[in-house]
Amino acid sequence: ARPLSPLFAVCIARGLDHFTVRLDRAELLRELGRHREAQNELLLAQRQAPTDPAVMQALWRSAQPPR
Repeated sequence: ARPLSPLFAVCIARGLDHFTVRLDRAELLRELGRHREAQNELLLAQRQAPTDPAVMQALWRSAQPPR
């Protein structure tokens, strides 16, 4: 498995946890097969920006069955 970039952890630790950073992190976690962690990131993004179209689309995609 490819390790997750430490850049995301640094950004979040510094308080740069804009919902777009969380969406990117969720995507990478999902690609790595770390689905539970990806879902947690999506929920945190939803808490920050519940009506943002990018967040709603990411949540919708995560609810779809795999192809």
